[in-house]
Amino acid sequence: MKKFLVKIFKLIIYIFAIIGFVLTTGYFAVRFGLTDIEGSKDINNTKYENFALSDTYDLEEEVDSYEKEVAEKKMLCAIDVVSNYGTKNAKNILDAYNKYKDQLLIKKMLFAVEVRLGNSDYYNQIRNCQNSTVYNQYSISYLKIKLSKQEGGASSVFPWSNSEEWEVVKSAILKDKDQILSAGNDAGVDPRIILSVCLVEQFRLYNTQREFYEQFFKPLQILGNANKMAWGVMSIKEATAIKIENNLKDRDSDYYLGPEYENLLDFDLEDKNKQRYDRLTDEKNHYYSYLYGSLYLKQIMTQWSKKGYNINSRPEILGTLFNLGFGKSEPKKSPVVGGTNLEIGGENYTFGSLTHELYFSGELEEDFPLKYHSDLNTD
Repeated sequence: MKKFLVKIFKLIIYIFAIIGFVLTTGYFAVRFGLTDIEGSKDINNTKYENFALSDTYDLEEEVDSYEKEVAEKKMLCAIDVVSNYGTKNAKNILDAYNKYKDQLLIKKMLFAVEVRLGNSDYYNQIRNCQNSTVYNQYSISYLKIKLSKQEGGASSVFPWSNSEEWEVVKSAILKDKDQILSAGNDAGVDPRIILSVCLVEQFRLYNTQREFYEQFFKPLQILGNANKMAWGVMSIKEATAIKIENNLKDRDSDYYLGPEYENLLDFDLEDKNKQRYDRLTDEKNHYYSYLYGSLYLKQIMTQWSKKGYNINSRPEILGTLFNLGFGKSEPKKSPVVGGTNLEIGGENYTFGSLTHELYFSGELEEDFPLKYHSDLNTD
């Protein structure tokens, strides 16, 4: 009996030793960046690059009233084509045009649909809109009436928008609206890009921890709060959080934002590690999760801007770099869209492509307006 108890005792010691080794290895892997994500290039990377380099992405030159009217009619025709595949998408795009009268913004929203559909039938219908006998019949009032009569008003070309998890995440994220808007304002970042990146993190958590999500987050309609290798609703790693803090103070860094941002993350406790952890994993108040995430995005945008590249209006690139980490943020003329691979509703995404799709989907536009992005088009 004594020998048996000794064996049991040794077995328990071995088990705890293994657990300790795994946890310690994981800690140092995160601390020294060994868990940094390699990611993969998005299958549609060339499409994103070509669109960004095209004339449609840049500010349009002054055109006369006739050209502007023709461009609007062709655009309305394209929105009508979208309604054949997703009435919800067409309505969201038309609502955005009614609200902002920004044709460049609408082209970007149409492009998001094009990337998801990408079939010859869709392209043929869009090309048909270039025919004057087709587009001349269109006006905003005509299309509004037509869309109101279509059935399947909730259908979307974006698979996540038709999913049960979207309803859960949407309900939960709206509870954090004020915190997201506040963090965006404090960091000087478009709240909609914060929203989009956070939503991708939530979809990623749902797909990697589905059982846990179903048991806890779904019934309570709350966001997943990562707290193992990464912390909070935006999954910020400890090493990343520390670098964000240091970048705020380092005036020689390419990530330095300016003196007005230096004290945003100052600690009021001696134990910085504990306060950092408590801030990022607070389940009742996610403000600091959003603030760290906002500053992370702001620092990346600033780094690229200092090297002569403006990526402020490219959510697909911002999402990719947010996912891959500071170490992969290398300013260049042709940045790559990619990151972690996800599968939603049978469709494959990368972190960057899903960020882009969420941003330009028009979903939650009333709470997180596209106005900031529209303003970028006219700066």
